[in-house]
Amino acid sequence: MQSVALALLLARWPGPTRCPLRPLLACAFLGVGSHLALDALNTYRVRPLLPFDPRWWYGDAAVIVDPWLWLVLGAGATLGATRTRASDLGWLLVAAATAFVMLRSGHVPTPALAGWACAMAAILAARFGWLPRPPRRAAACAGVVLAALYVGAAFATAAAARQRALTAIEALLPAGARIDAASVTPLPAVPWRHECLVVHEGHVRRVRVDLLTGATSFGPPLAQRLDDPVLERVRMTQRLRAWRTFARVPYVARSGTTVIVGDLRYGYAPAERDWSSLEIAVD
Repeated sequence: MQSVALALLLARWPGPTRCPLRPLLACAFLGVGSHLALDALNTYRVRPLLPFDPRWWYGDAAVIVDPWLWLVLGAGATLGATRTRASDLGWLLVAAATAFVMLRSGHVPTPALAGWACAMAAILAARFGWLPRPPRRAAACAGVVLAALYVGAAFATAAAARQRALTAIEALLPAGARIDAASVTPLPAVPWRHECLVVHEGHVRRVRVDLLTGATSFGPPLAQRLDDPVLERVRMTQRLRAWRTFARVPYVARSGTTVIVGDLRYGYAPAERDWSSLEIAVD
């Protein structure tokens, strides 16, 4: 709504440089739609149809800090944009900020980080004329096409990893055991490696799948403890309702008089605190 309101404001702004309404609205809807689509690629989930439909949508295909997706989209935008002094400075700042995020995340392996940095340097060199620069329209289109191909491959590898994890867990469970849910998260910068969480009858098993080598490893089973009676005493608190709405692989743990609730997607050790966990004091 904010983007549409801004488009209407700019279209009605007095002066000789008033912008046409239709292109502004197209940009507004494209920005909002692409934002939701990219957010829907990961495990965080989005609810684009609120307040009419509370269902969550998720793709389990990419992580938010995906170096290669950022790289191809950034290359298309950088090489497809016109050159001015202000835009050159802007793209340098974007490159520096992106590199800072990659370095500070702590999740990108060193070889992948080195390859990403070399590719980023080549993109900037092409923009500033130190390397041959492709035509602007061709560069922009190539960035979109490569991003679409990457996303398609990410969905395919995530589906393959999910199936391999489910098959491996089914082989460990007794006959007739029920698998309730599964989530898949690709590891940053190595999209052929995935971490899968398989929920079965109140327990969760972590399965790491390497599609390149075919290796599969298992974490210890963890009990979700969602039937803990202490939840009845705090169930109506606003914080707990917010957590339960967001948590996809929820768990409950106790530490003295404190109840810890969290999401195993973001911390597989319930005794450790993470950004998705809540501590609720119980008298």
